[in-house]
Amino acid sequence: MIVVLVAVPTIVAAILYGMVSSLLTGPGPSRPFVTFSTAQLAQGNATITVAQVSQTVSPSNYWLNLQVGASTGAAQAMPSSGSYASITIGGTTYRI
Repeated sequence: MIVVLVAVPTIVAAILYGMVSSLLTGPGPSRPFVTFSTAQLAQGNATITVAQVSQTVSPSNYWLNLQVGASTGAAQAMPSSGSYASITIGGTTYRI
């Protein structure tokens, strides 16, 4: 009888601890995002500057893509400052 009186509250406490501890850890890390400035056009080129990022990490941790009309290219890692990525859409290659 004493074993039952001790075992039941211990099991209930363990279950309650598991339920509460899972609530305290939160939903996990959020996906990073990047905000760009308005494109600056000069001599047929467009320069797009990163205005804000949600997490400070290497640019290669972010992926970018380009859509022209209804056609979309293949996503690529964001290039570091001063370089570019090439995305081909409908036979035209765009440097981003």
